[in-house]
Amino acid sequence: MKCPYCDKKMIKGFLMSSRDITFATDNPDCQYCEAYHCSSCKKIMIDYGNK
Repeated sequence: MKCPYCDKKMIKGFLMSSRDITFATDNPDCQYCEAYHCSSCKKIMIDYGNK
């Protein structure tokens, strides 16, 4: 996926939270939300339609 802000490639990963929000690139064993991270402009995109 390309970043809509800077047009660079985004990294696919997962957002997890028990208190602090964590972004991980490996598939977690706990509850998670699929997300994409742009390391260039420091944005995170969440596709909440994806189940």
